[in-house]
Amino acid sequence: MNGRRLLAVGLVVLVVGSGAVLAAPEPDFSAFAPDNTLTPGTDSTLTVQVLNGVDGPEANAENVRATLRAGDAPITVESGTIPLGALAAARSSTAAFDVVVDENAPAGTYDARLRLEYSYTAVTGSEINTVDTVDVEVRISDDARFDIVNANSTVAVDGSGEVAVDLEKRLGGDLRDVRVTASSPATGVQFDSPTRFVGAWNGDDAETVTFDATATAATPTRPVPVTVDVQYRDSNGIERQSRVLTTSIIPQEEHQFSVANTESTLRVDAEGQITGELVNDGPKTVTEAALVLQSSGTGVTTQSSGYAIGTLESGATQSFDFALEASEAAEAGPRQLEFVVNYRDDDGTRRASDVLIVQTDVAQQRDVFTVGATNGTVPVAGSSTVEVQVTNNGDDPLTNINTKAFVNSPLSIGADEVYVPSLAAGESTTIRYDLSAASGAVVRPQPLELDFQYQEPDGDTRLSDTYQVAVDLRPAEEESGLPLPLILGIVAVIAIIGGVVYRRVQ
Repeated sequence: MNGRRLLAVGLVVLVVGSGAVLAAPEPDFSAFAPDNTLTPGTDSTLTVQVLNGVDGPEANAENVRATLRAGDAPITVESGTIPLGALAAARSSTAAFDVVVDENAPAGTYDARLRLEYSYTAVTGSEINTVDTVDVEVRISDDARFDIVNANSTVAVDGSGEVAVDLEKRLGGDLRDVRVTASSPATGVQFDSPTRFVGAWNGDDAETVTFDATATAATPTRPVPVTVDVQYRDSNGIERQSRVLTTSIIPQEEHQFSVANTESTLRVDAEGQITGELVNDGPKTVTEAALVLQSSGTGVTTQSSGYAIGTLESGATQSFDFALEASEAAEAGPRQLEFVVNYRDDDGTRRASDVLIVQTDVAQQRDVFTVGATNGTVPVAGSSTVEVQVTNNGDDPLTNINTKAFVNSPLSIGADEVYVPSLAAGESTTIRYDLSAASGAVVRPQPLELDFQYQEPDGDTRLSDTYQVAVDLRPAEEESGLPLPLILGIVAVIAIIGGVVYRRVQ
């Protein structure tokens, strides 16, 4: 019998009538592990086969219970007692034990101890309970041992990046044809090229293996498991594979942008600007960025929908301005503008941000100019110079201002065009027109109409609406001290008196 009896009776002696002594048959156990090679630092399952009576006919064992102990092996057994039930002579049964191999277990061959509790029936018919302990040979391999020291990731949600895994090797000597494969059981993370070829790995040097990976928009920003295994040829040219190594990465937040400090000069029936700052909220630097106006609402248009930003580091800001125009049909009031940022990430992939909403206002329509007569009186049957003050009522300077005047009967005009080189915002100038009023005109205000053609700062030439200035007509008699008929009568009287005096002198 292998091992040591701890309880009960070793032999049962039966005295028969002739005085002969007979030994009762007993179970005889042996045990071995078909796959007994364990790797340091791993959680493993050690499967043990238990055989009853390998050397000859033995008694059947009942209620067999197996307990594995470490013995001199550098392992920790985590499984408890495993029931095997009845084990007839020349029969075997299997027990699987969970074991943890010490991290720094030296390579070599060791004996674990298998404790077997059982009962059997003696020839006398009595039941005997007993315990055997047998050895189970365990081998600690001297294969290369790999550990993950660290794992870093630049992969962002709904983006791509890199996963860098720092691997450490112990034992195993010089390796050839080393390949490292990474994967993730999480559905949101995918490795673009999951296997990286390292080649030779000599000594106990550390290696950093980098993988390209992407994460979907649904990937959470919490630890995501990553598994790594190493395939290689050992110093004997034998193909081997490491245990599965586990680590985790945390995907970075989805790339974010925001718009700040916006101001608008947009007004109905006028050109304006919206200015502000684009903020790269990170987490990475972007290149070839462009801010694109996707929607501005009814009646608002832009000549260029994109504003080039270029490279923008994480946390940096870049000012922008868009030239917009609100048509005459546009409604004044709050307006929502929608922007997106087109950019390239650090992997060179072209991407688009979420929609950025900017709230702004479209102001009420405002006349480009204000006009008013400073000297606007013309006598009936006479003429006068009318002075008109013109003010740039906008926010931008205007140049090449051509003014054209229009009048209707009973007014007539001399030169009807006046040129003004420029007017700054809020600046005024006085323009003059020679006007005449026909005789017999009714004394009442008459309109002087003005059109302006001008050039905006961006070079666009525009034609204004028509402005009206009231010209007052005054009666003709107010032009001198005496009425004309009276003047003619006086002249006639003077002529007659002069004639009489002349004849008397003669």
